[in-house]
Amino acid sequence: MTPKNSSRGFARSARVALVGGAVTAYALLDAYVLGPVVIELSAWFDPLVVFGVATAVLTLVNVACCSWLDRRGEGRAPGRIEARLERLGSSRLMRRPVQWITRGSSAWFVLAAVIVNAIFVVGVARFLGGEPVDRRRIMLASAAYSITFVAFFVALGFGAGDTIRAL
Repeated sequence: MTPKNSSRGFARSARVALVGGAVTAYALLDAYVLGPVVIELSAWFDPLVVFGVATAVLTLVNVACCSWLDRRGEGRAPGRIEARLERLGSSRLMRRPVQWITRGSSAWFVLAAVIVNAIFVVGVARFLGGEPVDRRRIMLASAAYSITFVAFFVALGFGAGDTIRAL
């Protein structure tokens, strides 16, 4: 391998690691970072407008993250993660939910996304199912998660609006 090709390979790996870290951070921290922002906005502005705009933005972000994760799933998960996912799928407690995600109907897939997170559900489906996740499922899971997420935080902001504005 020439130095030019090795630097391209390193740059590609660094880019994948950076985007993967950003997707992971978003998936883990969305409620802690974006939730308070939605609460504050819905306390100060019309909650229906905040709901519509935030839902549209979060749906687009979730679709982008889930699509990236699905494309990256062409390779295998790293060894430790793959072993944990396999154990997760074979545990007595999680056997049924994992079946909903990997082989169930779209309704079960969307319900799992609403309960957990669209990105986690797509990741589990991709790495345990071994096949690409249908684009329709990604769209449905992302939209359902975003609607539920934003509705919860807008309701909190609307309910606490007088208190927040008094501060």
